[in-house]
Amino acid sequence: MALSVSVASQSRAPRHRRQRQWPASVLAEIRRLRKRHPNLGKEKIHVLLTVFCATRQLACPAPRTIGRIISDTQDKMRHTPTRLGARSQPRPARPQRQRKPKHFKAQFPGHCIALGTIKRHRDGLQRYLITLTDTHSRFAFALASPTRG
Repeated sequence: MALSVSVASQSRAPRHRRQRQWPASVLAEIRRLRKRHPNLGKEKIHVLLTVFCATRQLACPAPRTIGRIISDTQDKMRHTPTRLGARSQPRPARPQRQRKPKHFKAQFPGHCIALGTIKRHRDGLQRYLITLTDTHSRFAFALASPTRG
């Protein structure tokens, strides 16, 4: 019995997969619980959701399903609590860091540089070694800055 294998084998996965369908009230309750208790985990949500579903005679999703429902949403139903300063005043959220894209390639010298610092202790002196490398031309520069400790 011979098995025939095509040269360009294609995926055998179904094109249209079943979507999770839970009542809107259950999804709203999960979101409400996550908002009331910031970043609450799926197991603890399940305990609170069981009571909610029992009173309304709804099927309660398992903890694993609750985790999948949370991860399916765009914002992961995550609400960060307000950060407070020294005098209990709300502080602004930290800005997101700008990072280099994964497959970034510098187009010209000076387009992208890499910086690094090293701190060395020797003979009671602290020395800071600052290095700079241009990612396009591979030009490197190092500067030593001594300071007393």
